[in-house]
Amino acid sequence: MNGGKLAGEILDTSFRLVKFKYIKKNGKEKTITIENDLVFSLTSKNGTEKIIYEQDTISGNYFSQDETRLFIYGEQDAEKHYHSPYVTAASILVGVASGAWGAFICPIPPFVFSALMLLPKIKIKYKTVSNPAFLNYDTYVLGYEKVARKKKLFHSLIGGIGGLAGGFLAFHVIYNPS
Repeated sequence: MNGGKLAGEILDTSFRLVKFKYIKKNGKEKTITIENDLVFSLTSKNGTEKIIYEQDTISGNYFSQDETRLFIYGEQDAEKHYHSPYVTAASILVGVASGAWGAFICPIPPFVFSALMLLPKIKIKYKTVSNPAFLNYDTYVLGYEKVARKKKLFHSLIGGIGGLAGGFLAFHVIYNPS
């Protein structure tokens, strides 16, 4: 349900759980159990898909199966294609400037900057969309924006903290050269 895909062998699908075995990137085999609420569908080697997802407003599954599929496509496209290099660069600059200031409140600006970066609208570039017709569906856009905002926040925080550390270092080298 997060847009991710796992390739491996399904061991069991009883008791509203999916027991799954796959090979990790490091070559080690891992077995995991996932609740059905976190799985959209299972696809066999021959391409047959079994949809596990059920629309149920009580459990928070508000979208229909088609809407959820579009939401997941949006998440996948944003995970693959969304980047925010200007926000990352700006957060580094804010962090450096804040750290070089040297005051006890200097960690605050990078975090405030990161929070403010969640406010602007996410611009979906036409070339980052796997199927341009998806842009006509709100659920696709919601999925894309969810992942894009998460990535934007993460990179902004990492840039701000890294810049803050660099600014602190510069401050202490300049004012304590011993």
